[in-house]
Amino acid sequence: MTNLHTQCGDILSLHCVCRFGVTEQAYFKDVEQSRLTRLSQEAFAVEFIHSIRKVDSGIGGMKLWYMYSKEFKGNAPLGLDRFETVVDKYGLKVRLKTRKPRTTNSRHGLPLYPNLIKRFIPTAPNQLWVGDITYVPIWIDDNDCQFCYLSLIMDAYSEIYKNHYTKCKFDKLSLSQYILYICA
Repeated sequence: MTNLHTQCGDILSLHCVCRFGVTEQAYFKDVEQSRLTRLSQEAFAVEFIHSIRKVDSGIGGMKLWYMYSKEFKGNAPLGLDRFETVVDKYGLKVRLKTRKPRTTNSRHGLPLYPNLIKRFIPTAPNQLWVGDITYVPIWIDDNDCQFCYLSLIMDAYSEIYKNHYTKCKFDKLSLSQYILYICA
C-alpha cells in the first residue's frame, strides 16, 4: 500500500488508500517505521565503516561494501548503490593521493660536476646568479590538476629577480595570466 501511494501520489489521495483496509494511523506508522529502519541501517553501516577504517584507513568504498555484504549476508544488508550513497552522504570517501611531479632523477649514469660556488660569497651585484625551476599545481576542478613550471633567475647579492619564465600545458595560458585570472 505504501508503495502504491508513493508511486501514484498525485492520482491517489491518502483517503483512497485508506479505503483498501488500511487506516491512516497504520499508514503513517508504516512510513515512520520504514524511515527509522532506513536510518538505523545507515547508522549501522557508518559504524561498520568507522570500525574498519580504524584498522586500515585506506580501504575504499568497493572493498568496504564487499566486506560489509559478506559479514552481514543474511541480515538484509544495504545494496551497493545505497551503500555508496551512505558513504558519500557522510563524507567517508577515501581521498585520492595527488600525483606529484617527479622532477629529479639522481640515479643516472651521467657525470657529476663539482659545485664551484659552494664557498663563494658575492660582494657586489651581478657576480653570482642563481636559478631554480619549480612545478606549480593548478587545480582545474576537485579531481583534476595540471602542472605548470616556473623558472626563476635571481641575483645572489641583491636578491632581485632578474628573469622568470612560466609554461603551462593547458589552453596556451601562462601561469602569470592564470594567477591574474583567478585574482580578478
